[in-house]
Amino acid sequence: ERLDLLFLSIWLVKVTSTQISYLYSAGKGLGYLFHRDEHKKAIYYLVPLVCLTGIFWRSEDRVKMLEKITQYDSFIILGLPIVLLLLALLRGKRGQLPI
Repeated sequence: ERLDLLFLSIWLVKVTSTQISYLYSAGKGLGYLFHRDEHKKAIYYLVPLVCLTGIFWRSEDRVKMLEKITQYDSFIILGLPIVLLLLALLRGKRGQLPI
């Protein structure tokens, strides 16, 4: 009868699963960054930080600034690995993993 309830239930599943996978990836990254390989402790700090940022990020100017950032972040995300690959090829380093 109400199409919006159907849409919201499908949308909520997608948003929740996306947010959980992003938080897991960020927690793994922070665990690796601080050389502890324990992402569970990082999640306890990361989730409140994300929630508080979402609560206090309610200004129209901040949303416009975030739009500008997201316009150009794909260039950084795609361009940075390419630049690093070219630098590695120029320096002659192949397949060396940091241990």
